[in-house]
Order: sequence, then structure tokens, then C-alpha cells
Amino acid sequence: MFESKSMPLAVEINSDELLILIRQRSEKGFGILYDNYSAALVGVISRIVKDNVAAEDVLQESFVKIWRNI
Repeated sequence: MFESKSMPLAVEINSDELLILIRQRSEKGFGILYDNYSAALVGVISRIVKDNVAAEDVLQESFVKIWRNI
């Protein structure tokens, strides 16, 4: 399973810059958010849900909520 400590961020960007992009509803910013954090999140979700398909669904719904509510 994924270990967040051993994986570098897919794209180097500081959190302030990323937040600005996301608040601007930038698809690029959202892509960076997903690329950098989805593996860690699905790892955590999988430990809670114990079903890979359900974990992927929860991950998708989480990112949809982020996009809609930012």
C-alpha cells in the first residue's frame, strides 16, 4: 500500500500557491492537488473502508466536494 513518507510530491508547489490556484477554480491547480494528495488519501480511506472500490468512490466524492465547496 502507499506510504506517504516515501513518495515525493508529483509537482513542487507551496501550499499558498496551490490554495490560490484552487480558489481561482484552476483546473491546473486542482490537477496538482489530485496528483500530489490522492494516493495518500486513498491509502487512509482504504484503511477505514477496507474495500478498494468503495475507497476509490469515497476519494472521488471527496475531491468533488473540494471542487464544489472551495
